[in-house]
Amino acid sequence: MFASWGSLAYRRRLPVLVTVLLVVITGGIWGFGVFDRLSQGGYESPDSEAAEAQRRAERVLGSSGDVVVLYSVDRGTVDNPELGERIRSTLADLPDSAVREVNSYWSTPEPRTDRCGPHHGAGHDPTRGW
Repeated sequence: MFASWGSLAYRRRLPVLVTVLLVVITGGIWGFGVFDRLSQGGYESPDSEAAEAQRRAERVLGSSGDVVVLYSVDRGTVDNPELGERIRSTLADLPDSAVREVNSYWSTPEPRTDRCGPHHGAGHDPTRGW
């Protein structure tokens, strides 16, 4: 069966070539017309863990950054000065070329413990928005 198709395509190679080119050109013209009817998005699942994490980050931090780091402590609270210094040091060691700004519980004048609770702290990097 494939041998007969190959034989036919070889004998009629010019009409086959013209037909393929017409189909490709027609598909290209039709394809350019669909951009106004298509849109990005719709790939998120609002009930997923990732969507829930983003909603919580926006609620706690006020906005969502490109990178969010959550710290939890087993003993004590996040306002421990020693813990805060270690975390500030870690955040300060991030490369300047990759981080535009860091907002965290440990670098703000009025930390938001009421939203996170005494055993959790958050830091985020609001680099570039889209």
